[in-house]
Amino acid sequence: MSVKEVDEIRQKVFYIDRYVTPFLNNQIMQINSNISQLINKVEELDNKVNSLTQNSVSNETQVNDNSSNTIINDNKDKIPKRSSNNDIRTISLQ
Repeated sequence: MSVKEVDEIRQKVFYIDRYVTPFLNNQIMQINSNISQLINKVEELDNKVNSLTQNSVSNETQVNDNSSNTIINDNKDKIPKRSSNNDIRTISLQ
């Protein structure tokens, strides 16, 4: 290698080190910031979904408990049949 070629390579390395590396560092910092914001938003949404799910389950159980109590109190001989999945409940009236 000649001195001129070595000098050109040094200039290219200097350019990369001086300009490109800070740009890449800034890009990496922005990406990390965006990732952390995304993680926070996902956690918030997950908490909201969990709270809504818990509220709806507690409300359903309260409604189901109230309705089953009134049916049992009104008709002690007729006990409603409950399915195993608790999604659909059938009551036979005669």
